[in-house]
Amino acid sequence: MLSWTTTAAAILGSAYLPWPLPPITCSMAAVGMLWLRLRYPANRIIRCLLALVLGLSFAAFHAHWRLNQTLPAALEGQDLRLRLLVQRGPMALQSGDRIRIDAMVARLLDCGATACPARLGKLRLTLYQGDGSAPGLKQGDEVLATVRLKRPRGYASLGAFDYGRWLFSNGYAASGYIRQYEIFRAAPESGQDWRQTAIRRVWQRLEGLAQGDLILALLFGERDAMSPGRWAVLTETGTGHLLAISGMHIGLVAGWGYLLGRVVGGLLRSSVWATRIPPLLGLLLALGYGAMAGFSLPTRRALIMLLPFIAARLLHRRVQVWQCLSLALLGVALLDPMAAHQPGFFLSFGAVFLLFWRFYGATERVSRGGVVNLLETQWLLGVGLVPLLCAWQFTLSSGSLPANMVAIPVVAVVILPAILLGYVIAAWWPFAGQALWQFADLSLAGLLLYLEQVQRWFPSGAWSASPVTLVLGVVGCILLLRPGLPGKVAAGLLLLPMLLGSPARPPTGQFDLHVLDVGQGLSIIVTTEHHGLVYDLGPAYDSGFNTADAVVRPSLARLRIRELDALVLSHNDRDHVGGAADFLDRVPVRALYHGEPLPAILLPWRNRAKACHSGLRWVWDGVPFVFLRRASPSHKNSNDASCVLVIGSDAGRVLLPGDISSVVEHQLGDSLAPMAVVVAPHHGSRTSSSAELIRSTTPALVVYSSGYKHHYGHPSPLVVTRYRDSGADCWATGWQGSLALRLSPEGIQAQRAWRWYPFYWQRGGGGPCPPITADNTR
Repeated sequence: MLSWTTTAAAILGSAYLPWPLPPITCSMAAVGMLWLRLRYPANRIIRCLLALVLGLSFAAFHAHWRLNQTLPAALEGQDLRLRLLVQRGPMALQSGDRIRIDAMVARLLDCGATACPARLGKLRLTLYQGDGSAPGLKQGDEVLATVRLKRPRGYASLGAFDYGRWLFSNGYAASGYIRQYEIFRAAPESGQDWRQTAIRRVWQRLEGLAQGDLILALLFGERDAMSPGRWAVLTETGTGHLLAISGMHIGLVAGWGYLLGRVVGGLLRSSVWATRIPPLLGLLLALGYGAMAGFSLPTRRALIMLLPFIAARLLHRRVQVWQCLSLALLGVALLDPMAAHQPGFFLSFGAVFLLFWRFYGATERVSRGGVVNLLETQWLLGVGLVPLLCAWQFTLSSGSLPANMVAIPVVAVVILPAILLGYVIAAWWPFAGQALWQFADLSLAGLLLYLEQVQRWFPSGAWSASPVTLVLGVVGCILLLRPGLPGKVAAGLLLLPMLLGSPARPPTGQFDLHVLDVGQGLSIIVTTEHHGLVYDLGPAYDSGFNTADAVVRPSLARLRIRELDALVLSHNDRDHVGGAADFLDRVPVRALYHGEPLPAILLPWRNRAKACHSGLRWVWDGVPFVFLRRASPSHKNSNDASCVLVIGSDAGRVLLPGDISSVVEHQLGDSLAPMAVVVAPHHGSRTSSSAELIRSTTPALVVYSSGYKHHYGHPSPLVVTRYRDSGADCWATGWQGSLALRLSPEGIQAQRAWRWYPFYWQRGGGGPCPPITADNTR
C-alpha cells in the first residue's frame, strides 16, 4: 500500500514541476533501484525508493509526450492548414453564431514559413458561423480547415479561473478558432453521438418545465442551459457540487444497483451469483450513469475509486479500505497524470479520506439515526474540506451546513431517483416518465426557494490563505474533528488565521497597486490602509463573457474588499468598461468617475458620478490622488477622453493614463512629473508613449496591460525600445501575468507577481519584457 501511494504521489507531484524531469535520467535511476530491489528484496526503504523513481519516470515520459504534442510557440497566431477529425461536435444546447468543438489533428498540411511539427494533439476550437450558411459540423466529420491557435493560456490574476491550466490538464494542445473550413468526409448518420442526440431529445421534452436546466444537469452533467444567476445561488450556498455529476452521484447510483442486486440475488438459489450480482449490478449502473455524463473527468475519477471496492466484493477478498483508496489513487495517477491540477481530485479524495478516517473501524459508534449521521457527516466535510477550498480559492458559505442538510437528502432520495427513473421509463411509457420529471421539477422549485433564503440570510465569500495559514488550518481540523484528541480550543485558534486573516493592508502613506491580467484591456486595483479604488474593468465580449465578473470581482474577493470608495471608468471603450452595469449591481461603489458621458446602461448611477477632467483631488490615508486637469476632451477620439490619474507623492508616484494618445500627452505638459510606475497609455500602442511623456515621467517601471500575442500587436516594439532606452524596467501582463506593487514616497517598496513560478508547459514563447524569475522578483 505504501508503494502504491508513493508511486501515485510521485506522478501527481511531478505535474507541478517548473521543468519536466529528463526521462533518460529517471529511467537509469529506475534500473538502478530495480537492481537493488532484486538484491535486497526485504528492504522496505529500497522498495519505496523504487516506487518513487518508477513514478517519476512515468511522469517524465508523460510530460515530454504532452509537450511534443503542444503547439510550438512559433506557430501561435499563424494561419495553419489542417485536416481535423471532429472528436466532439457542438454541444447540444449551443446555439447562435459561436460554437465550440473538440478536434484531433489528423494531418498538418501547411504551416506557412514555419516547419510543421511532427504531430499536434487535441484542439479546443471556436467556430463563428456568421449567417449560418456554412454546413454544420458533427462528431466524426473530417474537415479541411484554416485555423489560428494559441498555446494553453488563461488569465494569470488572483482569483481568476486559469483557463490555460484547465486546457492542458484536460489534454488540449492548443485553443483557437476556425477561419475557414470544408467537410472532407462527413460522418455517417449511424455514427452520431448517442449522448448528444439524447440530450437534444430530452431538452425538447423539458421545454415546459421551469427547472428543466437543472434536470438536464443531473441527467447528463450538461450545464450550458443554466443561467449565471441560478449557478450563483448554488455556489453561494455551497451546493454547486450537487449539479456536477461526480463521486457522490456515481456512489449513489452504484449503491442503488447494489441494493437492487441484493433483492435479485435473494431470489436465486445459487449462492455464488447471489453474492456477485449486487456488486456487478452496482458497477453496471455506475458505468451507465458515467456514460450519460460523457465520462467526464470527475466521473472517470469516481469510477476508478469505485473499482477496487467492487473487485474486492467480487473476489470475496477481505481488504482494508485504505488499500482500496491507495489503489484508486494509483489508478487515477496512471490514467490521468495531470489530475492534481483539478480541484475536484483533491476534494473527492479528501472527502473520502475524511469519511474513512473518522468512521472506519470506529468501535465506539452506535446507530443514532439518519439525521444525526447526516449532521455529523456534514460537519466533518464542511470543516475538514475548508483548507482545500481555501487553497483552491473557492467560495465559502456560512450557510453550507443548513443548505446541504436539506439539499443532499432531497436530491439523493427524491429528485435524482425520479429523474433517472423517468429517463429509463420514458422509453416504454412516455407519460409516466414525463410525470416523474414534473414531480422532480416541483421538488427542485421548492429546494431552490429554500436555497435562495439560505443565500439571503447566510453570507458567503471567497477566501485565500498563505501556505503557513493553510498548514495551521489542517492541523486545526485534525485536532477538532478526530474524537479523543485533545486541544479543541487550540484547534479553533489554529483555524482563525485561515478564516479571518486578510491580506496585509499598506500602512499610512503607502498604497498597493494591482495591475490585473485581463487580456487586451485594462483593470487596476488600488488600496490604501482603509480605502479601495478600481480603475477600469477590462473587456466584455459578444458572448456575454466579461473580465469584470471573471477577474476583477474574484480579485477583490481575495483581497477581502467588499465595497469600493471609487470606480474610475477612464472612457467608454469596451475593453475598459466591459460588464460595468453588472459590476455596479453586485459591488457597492460610493463614487463613480468617468471620462466620457455615461452610456445609457449606466445612467441609473449618474447621481454618484462625476466627470474626471476638472482636476479633482483627494487624500486617502496620507496618499494623494489627483485627476490631471485638462481642457474638455474632444469626443471624436474616445481614447483621448480617458481619465488621467496620478497617485502618490515624491518618488512613489504612479501614472494611470488610460488610452490617451501623444496629442493629449503633449497637452498635459508641465503637469507631468517623475513617476515610479507608468501604466503604458493605450496598452503600449505606437500612437502613445511619446518621447516627451517618457522624458517627463522617467519611470522606474512601465507596465503594459495587453493581450498575449493579440492581433493588435501591443506593445509596439518602438514603444518598448523607447522605455528601455530611458532605463525603465518593464512588465507585460499578457506574458507575465498580474503584478502587485507597494509604493511609498520613497519609491517601490515591494513587487510581487501573481504567479512567477509557471508550470512547465508555460515555459518559452518570449515576450517584450524579460521573464520573471526568483532573482528579479522583489
